[in-house]
Amino acid sequence: MDVHIRIIAIIHIIYAMAGMVIGLLVFGFGAALPFAFGSDPDTPIAMAIFSGIALFIALLSAPGLLGGIGLLGFRPWARIVILIKSAFDLLSFPLGTALAIYAFWALLHHDSADLFRRPARRYDPGYPRSDSF
Repeated sequence: MDVHIRIIAIIHIIYAMAGMVIGLLVFGFGAALPFAFGSDPDTPIAMAIFSGIALFIALLSAPGLLGGIGLLGFRPWARIVILIKSAFDLLSFPLGTALAIYAFWALLHHDSADLFRRPARRYDPGYPRSDSF
């Protein structure tokens, strides 16, 4: 089960980083508006809207990034964060829905609960698998 949890962690980190990049692009587009439209009176309003959208995207991506990093260390709090994030990801059809279903399956599996009860460990690819104990 630990392999599935690591896969979920890596996918959540990549998914969150993609969201952060999109947020930065939206922010950059909003910051470039004065160069495109000059002193148009609506430019500050549009910049505020784009900045708000970028902040919203970044805030939605942050729990996935933090939870994914925590899952690599099998932290119990990260399991809860990713389960809550996955509930919201169900609405993001089709990629988010597939990721959420996979996360629910792996994180709620009875074998994975034991992985989160052990003392937290750092991610080490050479660490013995849970089935070798």
